Amino acid sequence: MIPKSYFRMSLVLVTFLVGCSTVRYRAPTDFHIPASSHRKIPLRVGLMIPPTMPLFTIYTDPMGAGYANFEIGEAVVNGVWKMCKRNFDDAVVVHSMDFDEIDQDIDAIMVPDITDASLRSSPFGDGPAVEFSIRVKFECFDPYERSIWSDTFSGNGIGEGAEPGEIYTNSMRLGLENLFEKTVEKMRKKEWWLSIGDPHRPDRPDRPDEPDHPDRPDHPGRQDVVGGYSDSSPDDPSALHAAEFAAAEIARERPGARLKRILRVQTQVVAGRNYKMKIELVDGSLWDVVVYRNLKDIMKLTQMERTG
Repeated sequence: MIPKSYFRMSLVLVTFLVGCSTVRYRAPTDFHIPASSHRKIPLRVGLMIPPTMPLFTIYTDPMGAGYANFEIGEAVVNGVWKMCKRNFDDAVVVHSMDFDEIDQDIDAIMVPDITDASLRSSPFGDGPAVEFSIRVKFECFDPYERSIWSDTFSGNGIGEGAEPGEIYTNSMRLGLENLFEKTVEKMRKKEWWLSIGDPHRPDRPDRPDEPDHPDRPDHPGRQDVVGGYSDSSPDDPSALHAAEFAAAEIARERPGARLKRILRVQTQVVAGRNYKMKIELVDGSLWDVVVYRNLKDIMKLTQMERTG
């Protein structure tokens, strides 16, 4: 007679082997995060991540080859952080909704959360393809803990490749890029941050189309030569934002391109402002770019040439 302890040990061993055989895939974190074509949102935002969000995982069998774990949360958290740093004046991590407990000077708290995500076989593509879909809710609170902005954005991407790992990675990368592209585009659609009751903050940010805005050519404090280029400081925040925007546009053709530093910058006052810059990317390449910012703060890359 076989002892009961043998069956117990066998059950433990089988459970262990089944657990070890579960394939795990992590969503990539190197996807492109766009910079807004406007000036940065004039807030120092505190980012509060729900504790379960980095652990968000889906367990599915998108290609009929066996169930696998797809770890999504860490990539989304990484993307939210990069998005906030690139599109707000500043961003810090906070761990409480109570402004009195936060030992940092912030204007608002943003709370993101993944509401849904899925991977499923896609009928599109010449070979095996998988569609990744995700929905993320964003909500911002003012110092009185009032919700001042809330919206949910979705992203999707169809990935192809030579083997399952490549297909899954491609689909998740494209889906996350699509998600954050929509979020950045629509996050500024309504100037919700103007409702924050900060006595030290203007009722609304200065706009270049206002009579007293220093970027207007007829402003009395204007130091630039109207119609011609003049040297400017690479440390100028508006030049830095223009350079980041240029690098983001370059990344559309060269994935992974990121700004390292500004080597030279000149500005030209027109109906708005041109930024003529020589920039260096993190891969060591040098670029001559011109970014035009119109009177409504919308930017456009008008010239782009690699010089080294």
